[in-house]
Amino acid sequence: MGNHYIARLKDGSLAAVFSKESKIVIKFLKNGRWEYEQALLEGKNLNFSADFDQGGNLHIFVQDNKNDIILMVFNGTQFSKRQLLNGSSVDRYPMQVRQLKNSCLIYNIPIEGNKYKLIMQNTKESGWDEPMEIAEIFPLPGNGNSLFDLQLVNPAHGVALYNSENNVIGYKEIAPGKICEFVPISRPGEFVLDASFLTLQDGVHLLYISANLFSQKLIYRRKVSAKISEALTLWEGPRIENCLLTNINGEIHAFWNLREGLYCAKSTIGGKSFEKGQIYTQKFCKKPLKASYITAFGDEDYFIRNIFVDSLAPWDVQILPDVFPEFYPIPKAPEPVKPASPPPQHEPESSDYEERLLFALKHSEKLKEENRKLKEENSMLKKPKE
Repeated sequence: MGNHYIARLKDGSLAAVFSKESKIVIKFLKNGRWEYEQALLEGKNLNFSADFDQGGNLHIFVQDNKNDIILMVFNGTQFSKRQLLNGSSVDRYPMQVRQLKNSCLIYNIPIEGNKYKLIMQNTKESGWDEPMEIAEIFPLPGNGNSLFDLQLVNPAHGVALYNSENNVIGYKEIAPGKICEFVPISRPGEFVLDASFLTLQDGVHLLYISANLFSQKLIYRRKVSAKISEALTLWEGPRIENCLLTNINGEIHAFWNLREGLYCAKSTIGGKSFEKGQIYTQKFCKKPLKASYITAFGDEDYFIRNIFVDSLAPWDVQILPDVFPEFYPIPKAPEPVKPASPPPQHEPESSDYEERLLFALKHSEKLKEENRKLKEENSMLKKPKE
């Protein structure tokens, strides 16, 4: 599983966490430049996912080769590491771990083949509470390679999005100790190639590519209040790839790839309708990859869930820097250099001292002569006229 994350840390800076060869690496953006990669863990087929805790610390959950879950915590200056869960199977299987608050984990365990059980488990004083089953799930379609997605409404309220039986994509709202009913969004019988979710304050939005023998459709649907909207077809044609749904300045933007390049369409009225799709004219990479955007500041940051990065440089964020000039932190100005202390005063060298003394004496004689002439002129003015 090739997970990629762009994380906004609690000091406002950015970090990219991604897999490279047999390593999980992190790369920090500081003072306007991406620093060297730092290897966090090394090993074959390491799966990982990332979240923030309520204190704004970056949590990286790693599944090692023994199926154990290792928690790595970055507090802003350094990493700590500890084992979190013991592996439940001797057979290797992909695993994701996400969290609600600091005490509730969401993760998957295998059933058979590509079928998994999605689990919620709370911590308690003596260890772990009994696990609760959320659903039986199948991997999500698309190049994100995710088994499921979790988007937070607030730290204690999440939306678990997954692919159910019959390739129907939908979600369940969850909270610690509480699981709601499944809400299907795609239709039974639709063959979904790729999907992108966007959970906003007004509801859940879904963009997906549906295929049949003759063509493909890019379809948008939303769930607001208790009603699922009718499907809107934003594009129809061959070879639609890599769809992504995001929020930009309160507008819902849909992106997708065609042979000619990246296309986009936006809705200014909450997804009720979209403008006609147009080719994206700004800079965009040739090999895009979906990544998750997570933030220590909560959803007030941008209400962005997924983003495009360059697959050849997974820290190179696409689109957002063009529409959000402040997306990249402003480099800190260097500390002002304190002026140097004035050099200590010394008696001048004898030759220099004599020259200045001679100049002063000459200047003094000149002033005396000018004063003498002024006195003579004044004395003549004071004489009475004859």
